[in-house]
Amino acid sequence: SLTFRAIRANPVRFFLTSVAVILGVAFMAGTLVLTDTIKKSYDDVATNVYEHTDAVIRSDRHVQGANDATEVRGTVGAGVLDAVRRTPGVSVAEGQHTGRAVVVGHDGQLLDANPNRAIPVALGWQTSPDLNPMTVVAGRAPSAPDEVVVDRASKRVGHLSVGEMVEVVGPSGVGSYELVGVVSYGGADDASGAQVVAFTPETAATVLGLDDRYSSIGVVAQPGVSHAEVTERLRSTLAGRPVEVLTGTEAAAKARESAGAS
Repeated sequence: SLTFRAIRANPVRFFLTSVAVILGVAFMAGTLVLTDTIKKSYDDVATNVYEHTDAVIRSDRHVQGANDATEVRGTVGAGVLDAVRRTPGVSVAEGQHTGRAVVVGHDGQLLDANPNRAIPVALGWQTSPDLNPMTVVAGRAPSAPDEVVVDRASKRVGHLSVGEMVEVVGPSGVGSYELVGVVSYGGADDASGAQVVAFTPETAATVLGLDDRYSSIGVVAQPGVSHAEVTERLRSTLAGRPVEVLTGTEAAAKARESAGAS
């Protein structure tokens, strides 16, 4: 046939075309697998972070960054936390300070200076294990103003050691802290590719410019009270305030959506 005659006349061209097709298919398959793996990583971390959280209170005021960048959300005041703790059915409620800060490496450069890196996570240490997305895997939690912990991936990449001094760049400037521990985040080595650094709650508030304010409030319900029940009670308590109340499941879904993994 004409096809076979063409192949016999140009065997090298046929071979190279076949290789190109095979490589193209393999590349597309690999890309799809990588994308699915990344989405699953986001899903797993978000699910684990809110696994024991029954409700989350956050500001209902937010703006979307330019070019569909990360959402910027308002904060909630200390008075909201007081009201949450007085709500029937609430067992534990803690305010969370969350923002951005980056660890400086031994060479004086940011540990991750890639402009396309995942947005680094900085936060205050939560005293309730049910509300804390971090688990200490080496050393201990921060307990003094000049102490921090970092994620396991950052410790590995930066060749950091518990007990050494590290510099952290945050909204309030550059500070020097003792590295007292290494943590996992949501059961992973980092926050889905993002660097993690955690301070005491008081230090986090100062470093992140959140004095007397919180990024959000996490709630654990009393035994026998479902997340739906405690969420409805909180909505009633906080009616009229510029906040929204989510169940832990809803908060996890919002986190996945924000990360682009929905």
